[in-house]
Amino acid sequence: MSTLNFLMLGALPFFLFFRAASRNILHPVMISMFAGLFPFLLGIQISIADNSELTAIYSPILLMIYAGSFLGKKNKNSMPQYDIDMDRQNAGTHSRAFRLALFLAAAGITFMFLKRGVPVFADEPNIAKVTFSQDGGWAATRLVRYFLLTLFYMSIIYCFHMARLKIRNTTDRLMETGLGELIRFGDKGWLLFGLSILILFSSLGYKANIIAFFLWSACFIGLVTRVRLSNLAPFITAGAVFSIFALYTIQKADGLSELLVFLYMRSTTSAAEGLIYVLSSYGVTEPFLYGEGFWFDLSYILLKLGLSPVMPFQLHELNFDALIFEKILGHNEYHMQATTSLFGQLYANFGLPATMAGAFLFFFYFVRFGDFLVNGRKTIIGTPVCFLLFQQYQTFIAGGPVLITVFDTAMSIAAFFVAYSLVYFFLRLPTGTLSFKIP
Repeated sequence: MSTLNFLMLGALPFFLFFRAASRNILHPVMISMFAGLFPFLLGIQISIADNSELTAIYSPILLMIYAGSFLGKKNKNSMPQYDIDMDRQNAGTHSRAFRLALFLAAAGITFMFLKRGVPVFADEPNIAKVTFSQDGGWAATRLVRYFLLTLFYMSIIYCFHMARLKIRNTTDRLMETGLGELIRFGDKGWLLFGLSILILFSSLGYKANIIAFFLWSACFIGLVTRVRLSNLAPFITAGAVFSIFALYTIQKADGLSELLVFLYMRSTTSAAEGLIYVLSSYGVTEPFLYGEGFWFDLSYILLKLGLSPVMPFQLHELNFDALIFEKILGHNEYHMQATTSLFGQLYANFGLPATMAGAFLFFFYFVRFGDFLVNGRKTIIGTPVCFLLFQQYQTFIAGGPVLITVFDTAMSIAAFFVAYSLVYFFLRLPTGTLSFKIP
């Protein structure tokens, strides 16, 4: 059974590449697999290879992953859409507010970082999160957690939007041009703006997985215009070099081999410990929770928002992932979290049948959502928002607590649109159909 699981996992990227990703290496499904999902799934199997009982539980989950991915592809022969949908009559009016909102939001985030004293190239890769969460700053932490991602991707797509406006015969030229020509003819300012946000994001101790951020950036550029891999190679190479340098500095590794071991452990076996504990404990030594695991996350959010005095029931100080971390170590004085993923929460609450159903539905919509990003209509705000939603969607498997991730994402997106609306009405711009509509 263990050998069969390894074969299924080894074939999964190739299956998705030929079935779901239309043989496009920059497809969101492929980038998501290599940036987080596949190492996480592989790490689980490596950790449970000698445990026949857990391997037997994991096998039907892998089968549901294949079934969901196979049925999630809507149209095998659909053609990618690279054109940005826009209303030219309102484009100039709304872009003014859009650009100003981006600059004000970036300045505000930078001010928050500097005011809290977040150190540059800190030893702790998540020092910004820790700094903001101190002294009751949990809500501020949620606000900035993915807000920089939103700003970066919106600035990048605006760069390519400006390039389209400046190139003659837009459709015909862009279908054949490469990344270098777009930058040469386009508005370099927006690309530099996105790059400055990226550097801010990576250097202020904000996130450890910088390499995945570059992979997502390459994928995002591939959604906006047809780019050959050879044209993108300089971007990927520069991103890899910068990523290794940033991680090397943050981790203070003694050599490249030590850094590679850290990356391997962080993305595979170390990330799977929480889920393995759930699979081996619930239904064996601990009873299933029947929904209480999700209540841990919700009540934790309510407690952090300061609603405890008005609630007629007790709120929890630990979310579900933090609770599992406490059970693994025996203590959790810093409120740290294990990675249990959506699979782990489903299994702890409702057992294997619900986990199989959840795996099928997750990968069904995982492939359907990624296919929509490639083949659906592109809009100047809708595309980065949908892209961010897809990226956050995949973190339910290889990321943190599900409900908290939903809350973080909603706050980040709402924060940008509130800033955009305030700027728009402050400038007293004419009302009308919003050019940057969400598809």
